[in-house]
Amino acid sequence: MTEHFKIADEFQNFGPANFDNYFRSFGELNKGFQGIAAEWTDYSKKVFENSTKAYEKMVGAKSVEDAIEVQTKYAKKAYDAHIA
Repeated sequence: MTEHFKIADEFQNFGPANFDNYFRSFGELNKGFQGIAAEWTDYSKKVFENSTKAYEKMVGAKSVEDAIEVQTKYAKKAYDAHIA
């Protein structure tokens, strides 16, 4: 029976330190996810703004050549932003 008490005491001593480490690491993980979410939000806003501007230019194009030029510039800008 004393061996069982010894194991229980070791488990009780083992628990609080590990819980502290767990919650600390969980907090750091949470900060990382918040950073990723902020970056993704900024990227999404930029994509939406750029696509809206390109759409407005496409609607205002005077010729097919102008529309193709607008589409080409938008595609290059979107590709560069995605790669960055």
